[in-house]
Amino acid sequence: MPRLLERVRRIKSASLPELQVRCAQAARARLERIGLSPDSRLPSDKGFARLCDGAGDGFGLLERFRQRARAAGDFLPALIDPELTAREFERRYPHAALSTIRAAERIAIGQIDLGDHLVSIGPRPDWTLEPLSGKRAPAVHWSRIAFLDPRVAGDCKLTWELNRHQYFVTLGRAYLLTHDDRFASLIAEHVSSWIDENPPQVGINWTSSLELAFRAISWIWALYLVRDSRQLDGSLFLHVLKSLYLHARHIECNLSTYFSPNTHITGEALGLLYIGSAFPEFTRAAHWRALGRQILAEQLDRQLLADGVYFEQSTYYHRYTTDFYLHALLLTPSTEPALHASIRPRLDRMLDFLLYITRPDGTSPLIGDDDGGRLVMLGERAANDFRDTLAIGAAIQRRGDCAHVAGHSVQELLWLLGPKGLQAYDELTATPPSSASRGFAESGYFVLRESWDQSADWALVRCGPHASQTAAHGHADALAMELSVAGSPVLIDSGTYVYTASREEREYFRGTAAHNTMTVDDVDSAEPGHSVFKWKSAPRSRATAWVTNSTFDFFDGEHDGYLRLAAPALHSRAAFFVKGEYWVICDRVRSDGEHRLAVYWHWAPGITVCEAGRNGLTANFHDRDTPPVSARVFAGRGQLSCEPGWVSPAYGTRAPATVSVFRVDADGTEEIVTLLTKCDANVRVDKCAWRPGTGRDAGVLTIATASGSDTILTGPTMHAEHDEIISDGAWTWVRRSHRGEVIAFALIRGRTLRIGERHVFHADKVGDWIEEPCVASVE
Repeated sequence: MPRLLERVRRIKSASLPELQVRCAQAARARLERIGLSPDSRLPSDKGFARLCDGAGDGFGLLERFRQRARAAGDFLPALIDPELTAREFERRYPHAALSTIRAAERIAIGQIDLGDHLVSIGPRPDWTLEPLSGKRAPAVHWSRIAFLDPRVAGDCKLTWELNRHQYFVTLGRAYLLTHDDRFASLIAEHVSSWIDENPPQVGINWTSSLELAFRAISWIWALYLVRDSRQLDGSLFLHVLKSLYLHARHIECNLSTYFSPNTHITGEALGLLYIGSAFPEFTRAAHWRALGRQILAEQLDRQLLADGVYFEQSTYYHRYTTDFYLHALLLTPSTEPALHASIRPRLDRMLDFLLYITRPDGTSPLIGDDDGGRLVMLGERAANDFRDTLAIGAAIQRRGDCAHVAGHSVQELLWLLGPKGLQAYDELTATPPSSASRGFAESGYFVLRESWDQSADWALVRCGPHASQTAAHGHADALAMELSVAGSPVLIDSGTYVYTASREEREYFRGTAAHNTMTVDDVDSAEPGHSVFKWKSAPRSRATAWVTNSTFDFFDGEHDGYLRLAAPALHSRAAFFVKGEYWVICDRVRSDGEHRLAVYWHWAPGITVCEAGRNGLTANFHDRDTPPVSARVFAGRGQLSCEPGWVSPAYGTRAPATVSVFRVDADGTEEIVTLLTKCDANVRVDKCAWRPGTGRDAGVLTIATASGSDTILTGPTMHAEHDEIISDGAWTWVRRSHRGEVIAFALIRGRTLRIGERHVFHADKVGDWIEEPCVASVE
């Protein structure tokens, strides 16, 4: 009944164009089910001849394909002469070449690497089996399969991953490196088996148009890589072309325009562009190319926010989308300048985001959903390593800053752009980005960075629009943050783990308690909906301050996700980073009622967390030179504890990790302050003290260091008492020498600051002010 009510609600809220599209797709599916659609079966040779310009037989088509692939420069650069690409790959990256061959050897004995885990498929793949649950979706028309129901299909993502055939590209590259026909033969066997055992429109492997697009792209890459092998004969080539034609027809007629208007629709458009570009002899090839480019151009404004960040609030899907548009650009000839002019400036903004979210160690945070998928398997990068995409973007867009961050992560670049593309990359002058820290205001990502050194401190705070009901890959992570210290990840997002296999685990990993932020009364900041990709309610977040300079970064923001409680509560968070020294995170809940508050800190795997006094912890790294990290939590009351938790480094995998939780029962407004410091000789915090706010006065944190002392006020303070500081700012920082002299100060969202009787600062208007020393400026 709930599902029926949801369908009725959706129909009532649908626009006329949506109803027209859905009705047309439903009518087409019905014709397929009763066998009246020509796309319900592979075309005969005679019928296929009408679908190809001057088709001839399979041998003629294959020979034409080989000649065009060698002579034309209108496809992907590396595939014009893949032998040359393979030789350069082997020369420059001999260890990677051996790794590719070993991976192909494992595939040959039935071991396929799907992301971060191996799946055994035996000598003959079972294309409809979900390997973990052992479930097999029914062999009925695709429209009759509830593929998101784990009782029907298990975790369909795992079934689809094998059926994307992306391991064909590994086999194809190994064939070029070794000239061993076993690898080409395995591609031929598997693609023939798949076509025979997955009849058109029947079974789970026809349920998602995106999956058809990925599979088609894999087949195209494989055909180009092994095009000169004896294992690819005219009969097989014709068989594959017929299925590719039906793949394109299915995608064209079942676009995710309203079902999943996210990476599904852009990936499907790219699939059409690939098929139409690789096989111009199809009578519909020009239409597919035009339709693919049209959709990709239209989706730029729909799926990218003004700052260039992907709208679903997922860093992994942002990288996915960047890959889509890089490939689309390569498949769009210069004779179509309009699309280039549309894609290139937005691509620069997409690359900017990838630049700044890259941690000092080269990895990136997996914020929001991460399904572990790739567009094309051209290397063995980890799921959280986006540097190959940055390198490709650097070569295509001529970006020295992208090259600086990407470094030597260029294996995918070589297989995509060929030796000339690699030479263009090598000729770039790698230079660090112009600024260390950056705020992406529209999407709500704020990056706090010490420098572009590999041993720098770094953090990212999430304070942007929650993914809407249609942008379902976001998590309940309002005001969550990630932190790296001395180049190593310390506090991290817990990841995704699964989509449909377990509703309980799905809700845990996308819930607020799985992120480095706060829960109120043990509820999430966003309410889950009836589906694992839906939200019943979502918080509104806004940044109230963002200041960055060479000495410190400061962020302040809030969200209204807990205003829905019986006693409404407003959560705000300030993050203050004195570069190279320490971090102060202040969580404040404003409410007139009683609440259970909990602040969660998820430590990266490989870190041992030990108690260090009341409400203090020390985090030690295993097998690294990274100095320990000290964490101290200050509040009027409450208790800090360590608990077992989970982190999912890639889809379908999880690892144990420690979670620190500070819990307090609050009556009215409450403030919780966390101080994080490195424990090394260069950064010494000798002692610190906290005085909770009272009445009109904010809390005061004093930190004694080797060079002097710092005082932090977490809000306006009207009474000086022993600190001798009066401020009307939302945040105040004062640094003194050992002799008590004021060295520097910062006044955030204020205009008046008095430090004793001698140091008085006053501005004509409220602003963000910094003085170091004798210099004041508005940020």
